[in-house]
Amino acid sequence: MKRIKPSTIEEAKQLRDMLPEIKEKLEKCPDEDIDYNLYQYKLDYSDLPSKGKAYPENGKISYSSLSYGEVKYLSNSDLTEYEFYKFFFDKKIKTTFDKKLLTFFDFIFIVFIIRLSVFGDNEITMKYTCEKCGKENKNTIKLSELEFFDINVDLPIKFELNDEILEFYPLTIGDYLFLEKSSFKDDEDAKMALMMKNKTFNEAYKIIKEKMSGQLVNALETIDTILYHGVKNLKFTCKECGFLAEFPFYDIYGHVVLQDTIKRFIRDRIHITI
Repeated sequence: MKRIKPSTIEEAKQLRDMLPEIKEKLEKCPDEDIDYNLYQYKLDYSDLPSKGKAYPENGKISYSSLSYGEVKYLSNSDLTEYEFYKFFFDKKIKTTFDKKLLTFFDFIFIVFIIRLSVFGDNEITMKYTCEKCGKENKNTIKLSELEFFDINVDLPIKFELNDEILEFYPLTIGDYLFLEKSSFKDDEDAKMALMMKNKTFNEAYKIIKEKMSGQLVNALETIDTILYHGVKNLKFTCKECGFLAEFPFYDIYGHVVLQDTIKRFIRDRIHITI
């Protein structure tokens, strides 16, 4: 929104008289037809946890910041997790390819960036008490300094089962939105079935349910681990005693984004405590 600078006392009075109307418009539901200069911020694939390995080579991703009215709307405690993430999916993120193909971890990282931008920051400040010496610490890390678990293979991952080739990609935001509105919400087999992209969901789910064996269980666990590309733990050194402390990124994510959806999609080794 363009900043208005009144040049005369009369213009200032007119602007003052307009403020209630402007505030009323901003406080309305985000569907209000107001130009917020949408999608003005661009993201390179290198900025994302997946590094864009699951996307078209020349694809583009952009996002827009939150308005006052949107921040107020998202602070509504009655919003479900599905409604919260669907809002960002529908209104705040734009891609030149099918948006549903954004990986789940890329999507929630972009949501984190958007929420963090409300505070005008591109860095995270962590205050904590050293568990060894009791010293209060304050550390800052830039978003560009975050480290991710890499996908170190070409996609898709191919697995042969009974002379049939199964192809796997990372879980996507489209998969998440489907699961949230289905009866498979907490079904781990359904999550893996959605990652099997050369089969329909029903075909993939049937394969997992009917052909489950020790070999398939081990293969699915390995594939799930390989395709995981979340943010690594943040590490800070105590300024007093030098003790190295680790904090799961998703603890901080929970404080900024105020949602805990990822607890159901994150690997156990991250030890979520949101």
